Formats: sequence, C-alpha cells, structure tokens
Amino acid sequence: MKYLLSIILIILFIFTSCGDCMREVTGTILDNETKQPIDSVFIFIVKKNRSTENSCYTDKYGKFKLNDISSGLFNCPDIKVFLTKKGYKDLELVLPNYVDTTICLRK
Repeated sequence: MKYLLSIILIILFIFTSCGDCMREVTGTILDNETKQPIDSVFIFIVKKNRSTENSCYTDKYGKFKLNDISSGLFNCPDIKVFLTKKGYKDLELVLPNYVDTTICLRK
C-alpha cells in the first residue's frame, strides 16, 4: 500500500509540475546592408493554427518583445517567429527562450 501511494504521488507531481511555461523573446531588427533599425516589422509567434494572436510591430528603434504561454514537459521550448515587412524578404526562424537577439532582414 505504501508503495502504491508513493507511485501515485510521484505521478501527480509529474503531471502538475509540467504545466504551462512562460516564454519571452526580445530583440532588434536591423537592415542587413545599412545595419539601421527597421520600424514597423510585423512579428508573430508561429502556432499550428497560424494564428497571429501573439504578435507585435517593432518600434522606431527596431525593438520588439513577444510573450507566450506554452506547455513544456521539463522545459520551455524555443519560439518560432515569423517576420514580415514590405520591401524585405519574409523570415521565419526559431529563437531561444528569454534571449535578446539581433536579426537582420534582407531586401
């Protein structure tokens, strides 16, 4: 009986501890040639349903910040983002969680 109770407690701990995790990605978008910040780049977190509910635009300094909640068994997965701006090539890439990054867009 003691053994069974221990197993049940371990299983409950595993399932309650692997809930949602908070993810965040921040960075700066630059022009690949001039290395100047690009404002109004549309960025969204890519989900299976291709929803853009977690999205933002870069500010005049090319800065952005996106937050997301995701499930993760033992850690939070990296974040796949899609970037688009007229006059530049669209870009889809995977960014590490909680890492500030610099991204260069090509015309």
